[in-house]
Amino acid sequence: MLPVPFILLFFGYAEKYLRKYKIFDRFFNRLFEKTRKRANEKIKRYETIGLLVFVAIPLPFTGAWTGALISYLFGLKFWKSVMVIFSGVIIAGFIVTVVCITGKTVWLLF
Repeated sequence: MLPVPFILLFFGYAEKYLRKYKIFDRFFNRLFEKTRKRANEKIKRYETIGLLVFVAIPLPFTGAWTGALISYLFGLKFWKSVMVIFSGVIIAGFIVTVVCITGKTVWLLF
């Protein structure tokens, strides 16, 4: 969770630096245009809760780092993103803890 603010800042600085070069500028223009065009009204409407649910699901590639990338691509505000991702990580930790404790308890019953 600690690296999320730095990741979000890094994406901004990296994009700004790479946009100095024509090929990267075209790449970022296409990337952001395509991403935001594909995002229909439901995604735009539920972007905060969607990001929270995405980060809170304890599966591979659905954690804080990917959440930070999604947040940057959709242009969410910095502190809002940090708080949503932090909350998602806490929820994911809670889910994993409950599953582990339940699994251990069930194992001991048999």
